[in-house]
Amino acid sequence: MTTPEHTPPADDPRFPPPPSGPQQPYGWAPHEGPYGGPAPGTGGLPPMPPARPPEPGAGVGTAALIFGICGLVLLPLCGIGVLFAIVAFILGIAGIAKNSGKGQAVAGLVLSVCTFVGAVAFAVFLYHYLTSTGLDACLLDETISSDPDRLRDCVMDVLSRHQ
Repeated sequence: MTTPEHTPPADDPRFPPPPSGPQQPYGWAPHEGPYGGPAPGTGGLPPMPPARPPEPGAGVGTAALIFGICGLVLLPLCGIGVLFAIVAFILGIAGIAKNSGKGQAVAGLVLSVCTFVGAVAFAVFLYHYLTSTGLDACLLDETISSDPDRLRDCVMDVLSRHQ
């Protein structure tokens, strides 16, 4: 209940007039405010248009990124990651050339280059290890490498001397 001392002045624009007519008991429609105007916070703007469809070819950049991640993760698995890195490299260049999905294409390209660098570093490490321990003699001699028993004996002999 309002008392005369608490009643707002009728000509004050800060206080809208009370609603007239029947009101909805549990609120109002989401696009409509309580007094029939636009809902608060919308500023009377029309609803947003539907989102535009994705650019054609943006999947190339996404594919480059996915193949780049797979290449890096699968590199320790018998070097199979290099195959994924080759695909990522090609798709990354294609995505950059099309200028669609460019950020993902660049990320896929960078990951594929990291995979190539990791593969080369591992190959250099393996070559150095084999030559420094003498295991390369066991693997390169056809008379030893063709016979599994002789190869096993050669590797065991070299490793026991190397320790």
